[in-house]
Amino acid sequence: MKQQRSNRRQWLKRIGLSLLAITGVLVIILAVHIYDVTHREQLPTKHWQMARIEFAAPLDSPMAVQVQAYFHQHALVKYSHMNTEQGWLVFAFDNRNSDANSIYQSMKTKLPVATILYKPTANDMAGSCPVIDKSSVTYKLGSFFQRIF
Repeated sequence: MKQQRSNRRQWLKRIGLSLLAITGVLVIILAVHIYDVTHREQLPTKHWQMARIEFAAPLDSPMAVQVQAYFHQHALVKYSHMNTEQGWLVFAFDNRNSDANSIYQSMKTKLPVATILYKPTANDMAGSCPVIDKSSVTYKLGSFFQRIF
């Protein structure tokens, strides 16, 4: 009987020490993670904002090249991507220096293209990136994790 109690105590002691060691390792990992997140270098894209322009009609190839060239050469535009099949252009700009409306208005005066500046709805804003294809694996995986958490 004494041997059984001694074995139980040793077994409980091992379990307790193991749980304490695992908890200690997890606390250290959490502390390292918090330090890493709070002491990161500022990203150069921190103040970038994206906007989308939709084309009223499909663009022919020379006009698409002209629109892309305009956005690549624009001083306030940091990045642009055009999807001619779906008829939109997404561009990024530094929101400290400009806003989407002023860049859009300057484009309208320079290029003879029927466009509208896309204004996302509250539903779009609550969802995800307005550019991502909703049937893509990336979107489905992201929305799966969003529903879990």
